[in-house]
Amino acid sequence: MTPQTIYENALEKAKSAFEESNIFKKQKSENTNWGLSICATPIQIGKPIIIGINWGGGNSNSFDFQKGMPSKECFLKDYSNGDYTFLKKSQNFIREFLGLDIEKAEFNYTNLCFFRSPISKDLVYKDYQDCLPIFESLVKEINPPWILSLGNSNITILKPQIKEFKEPIKTAGTNHFAYIEKLWDYNFYCVPHPNARKLSNAVRYEIWKNVFPGK
Repeated sequence: MTPQTIYENALEKAKSAFEESNIFKKQKSENTNWGLSICATPIQIGKPIIIGINWGGGNSNSFDFQKGMPSKECFLKDYSNGDYTFLKKSQNFIREFLGLDIEKAEFNYTNLCFFRSPISKDLVYKDYQDCLPIFESLVKEINPPWILSLGNSNITILKPQIKEFKEPIKTAGTNHFAYIEKLWDYNFYCVPHPNARKLSNAVRYEIWKNVFPGK
């Protein structure tokens, strides 16, 4: 399957799921339109996947469905203009511990939930469950060497999908956890969101070093 076909199939499935979702009902009742997106980068088969929790909506009440698969140039333009600040805050760690340069866009970026909302608290568990089969299909079609979750909120949704869930990694001096798991047989790493409270760069470095020892 080509990247374009993978993208189009995911978009159509997400649109169908959206029409049955809790967040769609919430939008209808509040006369808003937040839409959905599949990815911020083009689909790149065999490349790593980095995920967040869901697409933000800021203060706007009007977004549309994603029009088409974005290009690397489109992503990098948004990135240089200040979008994806959580990626920028993590780029040095990603480069050091995973050997990936965010500014080359040689990876896939998406979110566990494809539905857009101003804040993640607008979503309920069912919204994530509605997207999970589409996300799983997307992962398997991309076939990445690894998946990195920036934010531990995803663990709540993904834990039932992990056959042999291991104990979280605890770093001395912090209450934040990290995870090394196998998700659908893919290497899966989960670290706290860079905007997590009371998480200095020094503590974040220790967390990443515990997740990727020897790097």
